[in-house]
Amino acid sequence: MQRIDYKVILILLGAILYLCGDSLSGTTGKIAGQVTDEAGDPLPGVAVIIEGTRRGTETDVEGIYFLLSVEPGKHTIVASMVGFEAQRREEVVVSSDFTTNEAFELKELLIQQQEIVVEAQLGSEQWGMLSMKANAPSVEADRTTSKFVIRAGDIEALSALRTMEEFIELQAG
Repeated sequence: MQRIDYKVILILLGAILYLCGDSLSGTTGKIAGQVTDEAGDPLPGVAVIIEGTRRGTETDVEGIYFLLSVEPGKHTIVASMVGFEAQRREEVVVSSDFTTNEAFELKELLIQQQEIVVEAQLGSEQWGMLSMKANAPSVEADRTTSKFVIRAGDIEALSALRTMEEFIELQAG
């Protein structure tokens, strides 16, 4: 009968666990945070992405986001939403098995638009129709239905039609 040496078994078991310890640890990290506006109110629906990758997420109703399984290293994070100025954070360090906290405060964009001028050029026939419509009241208070008036010029404008039935088939209702 052989005697079992428990010391040797414990030393071998310890060496195996020591060598395999690195493989049991995580290989990715996590980025989390909250996105707010200038007043400190949470912003839901903000897109938070890692630039240069296809990884991203969207904030919840409390403005909180999580980016899971992020490779360790330095990353650039971008938070953007329509109506707000996008923010970038460069050199965000992610470590294995740790959560990196990055909060964003987005500023509202001031949208300035130029004046838009619309000019209509009416022909002589259209001027006549415009003057006839100008005399009619814009809203008839006692009317409970809608009406549609078809003029001869409307029918003549559609030269492909040969009969009145073809024209009526084109009308709504």
